[in-house]
Amino acid sequence: MVNIFDEDMINNLTPELVSKYYTEHHTEQDLADVYELVHEMWVYHEDCTYDYEEGTPEYDHAVQVFEQWNQLFRKLDEDIQKAMNINNPGAKWIDIETLAAFMERNGYENNGGWFSKKE
Repeated sequence: MVNIFDEDMINNLTPELVSKYYTEHHTEQDLADVYELVHEMWVYHEDCTYDYEEGTPEYDHAVQVFEQWNQLFRKLDEDIQKAMNINNPGAKWIDIETLAAFMERNGYENNGGWFSKKE
């Protein structure tokens, strides 16, 4: 995970905190860095929804947190499509080839759909 936040903040990340950072940092590199971070949080919180039984307060909370990350993830996906000059409003997600090209030109390598910063 790219380190755009200090270690103490990583343990307390919220979609609101990451969104605030993203509104203040507008380069393409910032978009790639934030995307990588949010992708990891999105996957983590989606997985958390399977830890609880549907209909329980814990499940409802996990879904609510996941949906907050999902909204930000979708926004970043749209912004990457714009950065790559793609106008495909009907697409659910950006295709992996386009995403990989975007991430690679911003210093990331594709590890099967997971991106890590090149060293």
